[in-house]
Amino acid sequence: MDGYLDFAKYWTGTSVGGLQGTSNEVLSQIASTCGLTFDGTTTNDAQLWLPRNRTYGEFANQIKRRGYISTQSYMELAVNADGSMRYKDVNNLPAPTQTIVLGQYTAGSYTAVEYLPKAKSGLTNKMTGYQNTRFAQSMVGEKPSVASSTVTFVPDSKSPLFNTTVQQQVSRGYQTFGGIDVGNTHSNYDQAIYQNMRFANTYSLDVEFLIQTPTPFRLLDTFTFAVEQGASKQDQAFAGAYTIAGKAIFITGAIYAEKLLGVRQGTNSIYTSG
Repeated sequence: MDGYLDFAKYWTGTSVGGLQGTSNEVLSQIASTCGLTFDGTTTNDAQLWLPRNRTYGEFANQIKRRGYISTQSYMELAVNADGSMRYKDVNNLPAPTQTIVLGQYTAGSYTAVEYLPKAKSGLTNKMTGYQNTRFAQSMVGEKPSVASSTVTFVPDSKSPLFNTTVQQQVSRGYQTFGGIDVGNTHSNYDQAIYQNMRFANTYSLDVEFLIQTPTPFRLLDTFTFAVEQGASKQDQAFAGAYTIAGKAIFITGAIYAEKLLGVRQGTNSIYTSG
């Protein structure tokens, strides 16, 4: 059985009225209109945001793509099963306070009975990892076209799934162009789209964690995965901090389980090449 969270206005209701403010302020208004609670982050991107007859959910997703704090921010939006909307800078989340331990019970921690890593770096690096450039086009200001070609990448793990040798070999990657700005968008509108997409694609390691007890985790929470089992080091590459990008609950009869999708930029193996 599949279902939508019981906030029908967010999924199905539409609007044509523009909203003035930063992305954080406008998303807070959308959450309030749709009956959701809101947990946001102050941003620097004030403008008039136009829904263009989109549903509130689609409108919110379009706004977060253009959310901006600084040249190092990566804005993401999530709606949780408890009816909360969260809007956070993934590159600046609080340090983990919860721990998931592999295969053993430890006081104050949650136990993962299984985990499954999946790498998607091949496609994401091809699309935006190697020499990707976006051109902002404008009818106002001194420069009619401004190119964005770099982001400040600070890996969250020892071995990011990114090959610097390949990056140097690729002299020119995908080129994209923004719409022509006539002065009705915030000053980092195209830069926000560019860096939010590039940063999103650096989180190219997915790990699914299976837990057989209820947890309080919400989307965009962080946690630490601990794998110490005596002298065994076979799982050490996947130990460390993760950000939660998905959560599924499975119930049948007396059996309860949760699957958490943790994401990060690489493994904790020794970086041997690239």
